[in-house]
Amino acid sequence: MLIALFKYNYKIYIKCNKFLIPLLIFCIFQLIFYGTDSVDFTSSIIICANVVFFMMTWIGFSYCETQDFLTEQIVFLKVNNNKLYWVSKILFMWMVGIIVSLIATTWPLAVNLLNNGNGSLFNNGITLNNVLLGFFIYILVTFMGVILGMTFQTKITGNRNRGVMLMFLIALLSALKGPLIKEFPIAKAITWLLPPVYDVITSCMLPQKFSLSVLSIPVIYSVCYILIQIFIYIKLMKKLLF
Repeated sequence: MLIALFKYNYKIYIKCNKFLIPLLIFCIFQLIFYGTDSVDFTSSIIICANVVFFMMTWIGFSYCETQDFLTEQIVFLKVNNNKLYWVSKILFMWMVGIIVSLIATTWPLAVNLLNNGNGSLFNNGITLNNVLLGFFIYILVTFMGVILGMTFQTKITGNRNRGVMLMFLIALLSALKGPLIKEFPIAKAITWLLPPVYDVITSCMLPQKFSLSVLSIPVIYSVCYILIQIFIYIKLMKKLLF
């Protein structure tokens, strides 16, 4: 049944051309960012991860907005398992996120290889550890972005414009949580409610390298937050149904 739901979600996703716009913007950003000058690999991941987060938030929202009410209702009745139906949507979008993470990670490696293969694109070279942990950071931010976008779909918020504004505001505050707290310390009382995107992305900013020990706490925080996001999303969808 899960495979059939994956096929259904894939057909819906292919028919939707709204996801092409954020992907195109991301590709243009990658071309410009990695085509101008030498960069530090860790810093480049930190910057690009923010872009990926916003892109996947947009894609998650757009995907939910393309759902046809009648078709969705028929599939829902055939499945006769509302939890499985919504979990399949999340899993499918996560698969999209993994593909995007893979592209985001391998793009600079390919550019570096095409240059001359001697690491000239990156100031401090590349290590396998940095590549793997960078890929893992991408996966985490794509997961958080997808669920955030899906949670603010029109079906839940009741108004598309309101949903878009709230989604964008939360995404922006999540990415700027650190500077926001620094400027307004009292904001820390509510910023813990935001997706821990900033915590994960900037955890390696000072050492300028990825380390599993440095990432461990932000990763645990992120995984717990993602699970809570999923729980809230499924509860909301169960309550709303159609």
